[in-house]
Amino acid sequence: MDRIRHTLLFEAVLMVLLILILPPLLGVSVQKIGGLSVIMSMLAMGSNFAYNVMFDKILLALGKPLLPRPFITRAVHAVCFELLFAALTIPVIMWWLNFTFIEAIIYDAGFLVGIPVYAFLFNLTYDTVFPLPQHPVPAEQNS
Repeated sequence: MDRIRHTLLFEAVLMVLLILILPPLLGVSVQKIGGLSVIMSMLAMGSNFAYNVMFDKILLALGKPLLPRPFITRAVHAVCFELLFAALTIPVIMWWLNFTFIEAIIYDAGFLVGIPVYAFLFNLTYDTVFPLPQHPVPAEQNS
């Protein structure tokens, strides 16, 4: 249930921020940014789920353990997801906002920089507001 709350709050707060910040910056209506935010949110959640399932299946097919993941695996995972997501979203941005290819790439690049910063700050806040209960470490792990 915590993950559901986290996901929904993450997307809802992000959409509100985008609706408040982007229209005056881009000269685009609140309705256009709001609609695009919903579309991008749905694309992000759906593609993230599908991508993670596929990534795990590929790791297992290669005989690699799912955990722990070394730094290089995490880096490849992140970069490949961002490339996939850009391939999905750039055409949507072009169509929805009537942007050129270059304008859509710039817009998307802003997200590539801005969203990790937002995610970091959101998660710091979330962990403070909704701390996970502390579970005692089993005795066999203490030794």
